[in-house]
Amino acid sequence: MMRSLYSGVSGLKTHQTKMDVIGNNISNVNTVAFKASSVTFSSIMYQTLSSASGANTEAGTGGVNAKQIGLGVTTGSTAVNITGPGASETTGLPFDLKITDKSTSSFFIVNNGAENVFTKAGSFYVDGAGNLCMKSTGYTVMGWGLDPATGTIRKDTVGPLKIMSAENQTSEPEATTQARCTGVVDNNNTQVTSPTGTVMNLTIYDNLGYPYTARFSIQAQDVKGGKYAVNLTDIIDEKGNSILTSNVSLNALFGPTAGDGQGTCTDVTENYKFAAGKSKTNIQIAVQNAAAINAGANGTPKYTYYFDAADINAQLGLTGELALPDGYRLSYTSEKMVYSDVMDELKKGGKVNVLDATGKVVGQGSATTNIPAVNGYSDKGVKWTFQSGTVDASGNFQADTNNKFTFGDNGLTKILTLDDYTSNGTVVTADDGTTGYKFKVGDIRSLLDLDQTEFPDDDAEIYYWPTLVNGQTVQLTTASGTPLSFTSNSDTAKVFSEDNPPVVKSIPRKYAGPEEILKDYSYTTITGGDLASATKETGQIFTEELPSDMELRYNLFTGSYTINTPLKDGFTLQFDTVEGTLKSIGGGDNMTQTLNLSALTAAGFNAFQDVKIDFSTLLNCNNGGTNTASMKGGDAGGAGKGKKLGSLTGLSVDQSGKIFASYSNGNTELLGQIAVAQFANASGLEATGDNCYRATLNSGEFDGIGVEIDADGSSITSGELEMSNVDLSGEFTSMITTQRGFQANSRIITVSDTLLEELINLKR
Repeated sequence: MMRSLYSGVSGLKTHQTKMDVIGNNISNVNTVAFKASSVTFSSIMYQTLSSASGANTEAGTGGVNAKQIGLGVTTGSTAVNITGPGASETTGLPFDLKITDKSTSSFFIVNNGAENVFTKAGSFYVDGAGNLCMKSTGYTVMGWGLDPATGTIRKDTVGPLKIMSAENQTSEPEATTQARCTGVVDNNNTQVTSPTGTVMNLTIYDNLGYPYTARFSIQAQDVKGGKYAVNLTDIIDEKGNSILTSNVSLNALFGPTAGDGQGTCTDVTENYKFAAGKSKTNIQIAVQNAAAINAGANGTPKYTYYFDAADINAQLGLTGELALPDGYRLSYTSEKMVYSDVMDELKKGGKVNVLDATGKVVGQGSATTNIPAVNGYSDKGVKWTFQSGTVDASGNFQADTNNKFTFGDNGLTKILTLDDYTSNGTVVTADDGTTGYKFKVGDIRSLLDLDQTEFPDDDAEIYYWPTLVNGQTVQLTTASGTPLSFTSNSDTAKVFSEDNPPVVKSIPRKYAGPEEILKDYSYTTITGGDLASATKETGQIFTEELPSDMELRYNLFTGSYTINTPLKDGFTLQFDTVEGTLKSIGGGDNMTQTLNLSALTAAGFNAFQDVKIDFSTLLNCNNGGTNTASMKGGDAGGAGKGKKLGSLTGLSVDQSGKIFASYSNGNTELLGQIAVAQFANASGLEATGDNCYRATLNSGEFDGIGVEIDADGSSITSGELEMSNVDLSGEFTSMITTQRGFQANSRIITVSDTLLEELINLKR
């Protein structure tokens, strides 16, 4: 009787234990990474009333089973479903981490100040000391730091992950070391074929992280031959100021060695502005000062006047073999700087040199008096004859036998008719649809040599009808439309009006001899270095000092000027004229050239590194007239781009547990790695509360080092948390069966009590 009472009591206790576990599971249904427990029952030892007996063959009796009565139930074990994953909850927070196990159950390692414990709850944050910690307890997350020698993860004994420190608040700047020029050069693009070329900018950084802009240009040299010039034109700082001085030449920064003949002269006038109180007048004064500084032995200043090949070819109509190559110049030297004096000297037979793109004399000629008769109009002109050859050590010219540059039959002359001045006129249409041009006498008097006394009215209008009277008809009227007549050069042409009969008169035209051409195209030069010397006392002319080999071209006769890069500046791009791919830059099979920024040391800039520029992917083909050639920092993978000093902008954790810092300069730096612990029997871990577990003799030991999470294919997901793995439907079902068991055991006690009561009643 008493046995049943005790059995019922044990049943009540055991089912209460199970109910406690169920209650704990349900209460932690929303606890991060909580692992549900379950209870198994075990029967208590049995009381044997009689032992079993075997069969007796002699007596012919069978065996008898033992007679045993159980003494109740007890808790056999409580098991934690520690390997069962919980559902994922997305939080978006970078240090909310979820372990996704592949084959082995892994645990974050945290330290409570006394020992390392283990958890699946990856809700972490960075505390005030910069350590990665558990939000709920403040336990520090353990992992591996960096080897200071290699910058890689050093997998030794785990330690606190200090991911916020003074050292990693900024990322060190990097100097630019590599760049590439990509895109398409289209010769239909007007900028490519312009005198200044198309502009490309490259952002470069020095070792201190200061940004600068290197300006390049690509300019057509020989379109049919697939040749283009790429030049460095300037380097400017963040404020837009050039950092180049007279101590630094552009050719030293980006250009071939002397005598290579690479590149072209690029107009960069717009990059330089006059200093306060300075003007073109100061340029002429500087030219005169430089000439005096460089005067010969007799102390007389010398001025060298130049013509570019392109101008000479155009004015003389030279093409093919007779044309001077691009980049060539004609030069002559005189002690005169007054226009008329220079002309007189030149007409007497001054020596004229032919210079190649590097300034080397490759030919000489003479300028002799020539009086051509052009349609009855005579004037003095200059007829030049040039021969190719070399100049020996004594200064004597030795002509080549082929005389490639002999064009003595070409006089420097040109006839200008009204056709040449249509750009000054207004297009008009007659009643019959004939198209012509209208000019005011005052606007073109000097162009056509109209006599002031014969035509005093500047508002009188000239109408030019190209399609009438053998293709050239001129009508002169007053501003009110009254027809006028005029004479020019004693010849006749036609004045056409409806009210007056035609009068044949000559077409106004003007002979343009060498004076006009020389006046427009002649210039003398002064380099940046000479300009600095010439303005030493009076102060530099421009707000930024010109580099030493920059060339300032000044026309003493017209007062116009340009600032140009050196003739030998830059490199020639040679494209395959069939495929459009680049064959070389600077000759040979070169596909790269170096921007020698180390040369800026002469200007006081010591923090630059040389930049290797790759041109191999540049193309020359039809792109609809659109030029896409551009400079980009870094190689194809972005290496060597250079960076400014970066400030910390964010932290992140990848799937292998590596912690990275992101910086404003684009850098991403490794700070450490979260280590995990794995156990032979994870279910053998002992729960210590706070979602943490401790190693036991039955779980296996932790070696103090840990393993990488992805060693077995497992991973860490950032921005997610593992939720409880409690199955509510299962728990409620277990709660029902537990309740029924508890009720049944309570009935055992009730019935046993009734039986005992009946037994006691027998005494009565």
